Amino acid sequence: MKCAARDLFGINPRFKGGIISDHTEVFVNAFQEIFPKDQVLQCFPHIIRKFRIDAKREGNGQYMKLLKNNQSFWLWDKAEEDVYMLRGCRSQPMFDKLKDMILASWTHDGEQDLADTFRKSYLDNDLFNKWRYNVSGIPGCIPQNNSHERSNLDTKGCAAFPGIIKAGQNMTAMLNIEFPSLVYFNSIERTEVERNFPILDEMKSMKPALFEYYLEFDKLVDCLQYKDGFLVNREYNLGEPIDAIRVNRYESSLDGEFELDYSERHFFYYRVNELCFVTKKQLDPKQKPFFTGSCFHFYNHLTCNHAAVFQYADELPTLAKKISQEKQGRKKRRITGLERPNKYQLRKMAQEQARLTSIGTFDNPSPNHEMCHPITQTQDKAYLV
Repeated sequence: MKCAARDLFGINPRFKGGIISDHTEVFVNAFQEIFPKDQVLQCFPHIIRKFRIDAKREGNGQYMKLLKNNQSFWLWDKAEEDVYMLRGCRSQPMFDKLKDMILASWTHDGEQDLADTFRKSYLDNDLFNKWRYNVSGIPGCIPQNNSHERSNLDTKGCAAFPGIIKAGQNMTAMLNIEFPSLVYFNSIERTEVERNFPILDEMKSMKPALFEYYLEFDKLVDCLQYKDGFLVNREYNLGEPIDAIRVNRYESSLDGEFELDYSERHFFYYRVNELCFVTKKQLDPKQKPFFTGSCFHFYNHLTCNHAAVFQYADELPTLAKKISQEKQGRKKRRITGLERPNKYQLRKMAQEQARLTSIGTFDNPSPNHEMCHPITQTQDKAYLV
């Protein structure tokens, strides 16, 4: 492809966000040979699927066979959570510090084989250890190949539907029949593909989740000016002041510094993850500047509530207030409807009243011969039954 682009058009293609592959040295070696100036990223779904297997075939459970002292739920609950925290690291020093604490924890739990295998495969190997969500530095470009895997499934097929080609035949059939059919199909059937990924798109951002976040957001408490942007509380930290202590812990975790041991590694991670760094950028000189966030949600969806409250500061007060009034109205109508007794409820109450009154008297009746029933009915409603 590179040679054809150079010979036909005089250009050398570059992959700005990086080249994504699974743990296959054949692919990586070819990428480095043809595109030496582009970084190679490791596909994260290919990592996490080794920790789990379920009915949806979302994993292969390859690491289950490495467990020595724990059951499979330890792999799902603890080890898998640790790997997700590694994916959520926002800097390389933070990634390096957290990986050391995670490996120490796994070793302490008696899973030395799992720790050694995971470290050798995805932590110490420079070809396959770039799988943090923001390692490309480009929002919307996270290390995953799910879209390409879907295209490969269409090409090869599965038990549910046939593919474009019949894979597994001899070389002559593949070169003369199957591959030409694949080229013909992709050239004729898929004639034009256009993808637009607008950042902080209004239709995608203006959702009830943003309105609820905005109604609880206090700019004097949940926001602090920091460097060339703002530190903003995420949803589960709203109302907690961003003071100097939290800022220092945020910076220390980004630099890979932590005063506690590996058993408290969740605090190390959440000191950064509980805040979103929002900045204003202008990538296109023909368009107005827009706000960007540093959280995973922004890199994955090109929008987050923390940046949207700044981007749509003029529209949110009116829209969020309307949503709040509608929500309160629905809640009030729902409560009123639940409290309003209907004929069926009154009939059941009367039946229960009749059952209780048909029971014989107690051995020690009260002086005024009154009986206390758990369900009573007033006289003015008796005629409704």
